[in-house]
Amino acid sequence: YQNLLEKSENAKAYLEGRGITKETINDFRIGYVPDEWRTIESSCVNDVQRAFATRAGLIKKTENKVYDRFRKRIMFPLTDSSGRVIGFSGRSIPDEGEGQKQRNSPETEVCQKSKNLLGFDKAKSHIKKHNFAILVEGQMDLIISHQAGFRNTVASSGTAISEDAALDPFSNLSVLSRLTPHLFLAFDG
Repeated sequence: YQNLLEKSENAKAYLEGRGITKETINDFRIGYVPDEWRTIESSCVNDVQRAFATRAGLIKKTENKVYDRFRKRIMFPLTDSSGRVIGFSGRSIPDEGEGQKQRNSPETEVCQKSKNLLGFDKAKSHIKKHNFAILVEGQMDLIISHQAGFRNTVASSGTAISEDAALDPFSNLSVLSRLTPHLFLAFDG
């Protein structure tokens, strides 16, 4: 979906209006999904790919139809601590009135939003270097922070941090506490 961003004037204008540079768009692999119902489903070449896309929450299946979960949205890949894509978050473009503002991949065996911090793969070396981390609320806050030079910033996926995730030794939050004892919260009011 990265190359489709160039084809949407509204998506490009929205990101430019938020001050997001082309370098940042490339660094965070931001893309765009067109307003079509079966882009992903039709690009699957076999049943294995279709099943994977369905399990990953990219395709939604009902009793009598199959359609793409994300349409007409700016797309942000959700990554694990190694930078591998584990899910997606799609943001509607404000002036296009497309229902809910944010649509995320569902919880899967690899995409567990309460255990993953957005941008952790990019921030961990900077957190160690500066001995503190900044935790913000979502992708746009994370991206703007990194672009402004605060590369020790990570983000929760909305309000997805739970006590169980904080105590899970394999969650990003637990790993973060082993990198630094200093955590600053910068959430919206």
